[in-house]
Amino acid sequence: MRCRWTGPIAGPLSPAGRARVAPAVTGHLNAEVFRLIRADTGCGLAEAKGMVQHLVTRAGACHWCGATIPVAELVDCPECRALNILLEIPAA
Repeated sequence: MRCRWTGPIAGPLSPAGRARVAPAVTGHLNAEVFRLIRADTGCGLAEAKGMVQHLVTRAGACHWCGATIPVAELVDCPECRALNILLEIPAA
């Protein structure tokens, strides 16, 4: 398994929280991303940082190895086993 973190991570984000976090992530505004996640979930800084490490901005691609993964909110990559948290969930 890629990630050895055993502590909690923030989440899940509300739909409104996802809409606010996505532009900050793609704009590389880390302090703002942490603040937005904490405001939406009520988590601490450590949990927000844990979540940021797993955010996916390109649906269908693992944030760690780039392998093709299913498009879903939470996915463990079949190749590297990294947790992927999709920010923008496509409409069904």
